[in-house]
Amino acid sequence: MPGLPQHLLFLCLFIGLFPPAIGGNGLRALARSSSLPLIRTLMEHGPQVPHVAAKRDFNVQHLRFMLELYRKSADSDGRPKNGRQPGVAVRLVRPVNQSSFIAEGHWHVQNLTFKPQGLVQIKQLVKATVMHPGALVLGDACFSCKLDFLANAGIVLKTRVFPGNRKWAETDFTSHLKALIEGPRMPLNLELQLICRKVRMYPFTAVSPSYIPFLLLYLNQTLHSITSEERVENEEQGNEEPSLLIRKPRQTGAIGTKLPKFSNHSGQSRNSCVLRPFWVSFHQLGWDHWIIAPHRYNPGYCKGDCPRLLHSGYNSPNHAIIQNFINQVVDGSIPRPSCVPYSYGPISVLMIEPGGKILYKEYENMMAESCTCR
Repeated sequence: MPGLPQHLLFLCLFIGLFPPAIGGNGLRALARSSSLPLIRTLMEHGPQVPHVAAKRDFNVQHLRFMLELYRKSADSDGRPKNGRQPGVAVRLVRPVNQSSFIAEGHWHVQNLTFKPQGLVQIKQLVKATVMHPGALVLGDACFSCKLDFLANAGIVLKTRVFPGNRKWAETDFTSHLKALIEGPRMPLNLELQLICRKVRMYPFTAVSPSYIPFLLLYLNQTLHSITSEERVENEEQGNEEPSLLIRKPRQTGAIGTKLPKFSNHSGQSRNSCVLRPFWVSFHQLGWDHWIIAPHRYNPGYCKGDCPRLLHSGYNSPNHAIIQNFINQVVDGSIPRPSCVPYSYGPISVLMIEPGGKILYKEYENMMAESCTCR
């Protein structure tokens, strides 16, 4: 189906436009296709065993934390809120190993191991923090906690109470994680220790030991999704990485102003090319067991007749204007331009990944926002 916009291809695969109904091996074969990167990415994120990995393999406190982050970043329909940068992604990673012990009754110590191997690229890593309880309640005693390296690395870590949620404290590990990624050590392990000291007074909101620490990876995933029209060369400065600048388009006039005038015999169509809504739920797509939010999605579509006189409001290319002119003046068998999307918007998705990881990600070009004739 050449030329089909990716946001509609996203739906076609699961609503039945590709007969027979796709499932099992057929769906996995489509996911392996190099021409369907979006479908492949979504299939890789989804749990392989529905209703098992998705419903059982995560911590409730982790899910609540990410839902709060989602509500601050997007509206109920998944549209990123104003000021959000494109390509944003935040991945929650649970520890692969944790062990606790009590030392002399006044100390509670927990060893933690994280394996971010394969989950982050250093070029995309913006920030890495470990979220952990600032205070624990064990029995009738309260413990004040801080995070440190399991092996004393001589690095002073800065910890703060997470803004808006005093149950969590935040310790920044960005520079240390980047050093681990760049270093020769394989596999990549982040060995940490939560050290809690018994205190008389609660320092702030204390929680139970069920609040398991987790790693947050803040990513910018636009670096590998730049189109050819957006690439610019920055070789004169000798930079290894080109700046993410946008090439300005050449200023060209509309060719329609230079064509002979011809009458619009059919008059204004009652079925003009316009953007139309189309709501679909992730339950209909069979993805509601691992996509947490939003619950529904409006990709939109363009439908209607393109006028014979394409005015500037349609943002039609010169080719469409010429094609219209040829259809009426030279050869009526040449089709008139089609009504298609002109601009697109992103949606924000909160999803569960295999192993209990939770990912917030903004997918570009998922909703049609305006139409054109071309």
